[in-house]
Amino acid sequence: MTSRTALQGERKRVTVVFCDIANSTPLAERLGEEKMYELLNRFFEYSLEQIHRFEGTANQFLGDGFMALFGAPLALEYHEQHAIRASLAIRRKLADHFKDVARAANMPFEVRIGLNTGLVVVGKIGDNLRMDYTAVGDTTHVAARLQAMAAPGELLIAHSTFESARTIIDTQTLGRVAIKGKSQPLEVHRVMGLR
Repeated sequence: MTSRTALQGERKRVTVVFCDIANSTPLAERLGEEKMYELLNRFFEYSLEQIHRFEGTANQFLGDGFMALFGAPLALEYHEQHAIRASLAIRRKLADHFKDVARAANMPFEVRIGLNTGLVVVGKIGDNLRMDYTAVGDTTHVAARLQAMAAPGELLIAHSTFESARTIIDTQTLGRVAIKGKSQPLEVHRVMGLR
């Protein structure tokens, strides 16, 4: 982040990850405000620990979720694989550490994750009072749509991500799926785990 060009905006191939807590509204209703606040803090702490472990950057917090980048600002040769490993590690870590929440709320605690790989423009947006580092482009929109389509506990990836990571993952192909805002359906894969 000390590089001025990284802040000014550059075109890069990255993997974008969107992750959020599934069924957060009924979860918040059952737990109450204070418990939900504590839950969110734990969720972000455990999730970001895995993002950073696999050399990604969490760049936006979105209520009960976040967006992360792999391949920018830190260049990674196999950023698709890093992103998938981080996403699977998040699922495992949360399943292990949120059993108490599931019991207290009498419902499962699960996340929905969507990944897409492609070209974006990365850089800062905002001014000196409020600045974000983000990725702008169709790649980001598709990742967000995949996360929104994912069922609780599910990790969905676009075909571009699958192509670069197919040797390390077991998947189920969902075929060509209509994505809101896209003129053509896109091939989508469900990640079952690492090989």
